[in-house]
Amino acid sequence: EDLTVVAFDDIEMSRLIRPGLTTVHQPSFKKGYEAGRVLLGMLEGGQAEQIVMSAELTLRGSSAPPPGDGN
Repeated sequence: EDLTVVAFDDIEMSRLIRPGLTTVHQPSFKKGYEAGRVLLGMLEGGQAEQIVMSAELTLRGSSAPPPGDGN
């Protein structure tokens, strides 16, 4: 109740434990694909790229809003 816990990668265990673990899901396959694509391009003389990908927050029982100040 006094602490919020958030983890990355949304592994299956985060859904099974109690309270459920709030997680940030990242597109793992897409990250690997883009990393490989950029690396191959750089090996062929291309420039490094900045790639921005979205992530998804899955709220579960390990997080809650902060308590009120009592006023």
